Amino acid sequence: MKTRKILAILCCTILAMSLTGCFPFRMLQNIMGGSDGPTSVIVESEEPESESESEYEFDFDDFSEEEELSEPDYSDLANDLANADAWYDLDDEDAMWLFTQNQAVLYEDAENYYIASFSKYYNEDAIDYVCAELSEYGLTEDEQLEATSDLGEGEDYFCLVFSDIEVYEYGEYVGPYEEDIIAYIGFEYLDGDTYYHDMIRMDNQDMIYFYSYADSSSDTGYEDTQRIGDEIFGYVDVPSDFMPFTNDVEIEVPNLQYSDITGNNIVTMQYYDGSIADAKTFAQTLSSVLLNDPEVDQESITGATVTLDGMTAYQLYCYYPSYDRYLVTWCFDETNDGYLHYVSVEFNPENYYLFEMVEDTYHVAY
Repeated sequence: MKTRKILAILCCTILAMSLTGCFPFRMLQNIMGGSDGPTSVIVESEEPESESESEYEFDFDDFSEEEELSEPDYSDLANDLANADAWYDLDDEDAMWLFTQNQAVLYEDAENYYIASFSKYYNEDAIDYVCAELSEYGLTEDEQLEATSDLGEGEDYFCLVFSDIEVYEYGEYVGPYEEDIIAYIGFEYLDGDTYYHDMIRMDNQDMIYFYSYADSSSDTGYEDTQRIGDEIFGYVDVPSDFMPFTNDVEIEVPNLQYSDITGNNIVTMQYYDGSIADAKTFAQTLSSVLLNDPEVDQESITGATVTLDGMTAYQLYCYYPSYDRYLVTWCFDETNDGYLHYVSVEFNPENYYLFEMVEDTYHVAY
């Protein structure tokens, strides 16, 4: 990909800066095909200072007991995540970034993540921001202009900055991140219906590659949809006119249901304590229930092992003749959250697309 080459150029430039204290424009020219030959970077080292005893004497009685950390309130964020813009790591299937209007959740995996505020700057604004606010990295306006001169239509240079960063390990809040900000520079470009985000982390020169979908509210380009779910149920697209559905039958298991105005076309997500059964056993039990349901066309009952969001899932399919309605369910437990997950869709024949929508857009919560 062309922007990966450009990203490599900037990465080498930042690395050289870390050795010499500035961004060498000549090196950037050479990497991009200049005629002056390779540039050697010579690092002068200073003699270490001799060790001496500290002039400070510590009295451990002066230290107060460690205060209990108070976890920030992210109740509003939990609601916003249903419509978050998701970026997926090209090289690490466990890593994902979710962007709401003004906050982000940066998942390293299901149990380890960061919650932060963020700002994005593009093209000229990105260049100005890097020069003014990130001047300690020594990347000049001319160097950025030179590095971005090869960008074509639909390709953008950007700067992404995370701040007010809070750290969670194994699902538990551990406190603020050690640095005030984490800053990236990189390139975004659209290829088909997929955006690619190629980035360098400015403080350590790590290069990372993410992708997202052109329609941030729908992973597969479905129109007129809304994204429902949360970090436990998972996320899925449903039509924008679907509403929260309350079943007449009391369900004790945590569940999230949306339906159309008729109540005949329903998407359901549930989760169970993983200790009750594994996904395969759960699906077999559900199959037995369907086989003993007189309203189900027994010949329609079909079971299969399929893939849902990259995970092995046990799928059941059946038809209710008296309601002219199909039911498709998925059971899976390959997630890292310890839960057994259940997803289902009920639909009339003319709404078969609902099955495809759920299958295409469901993403397990990280």
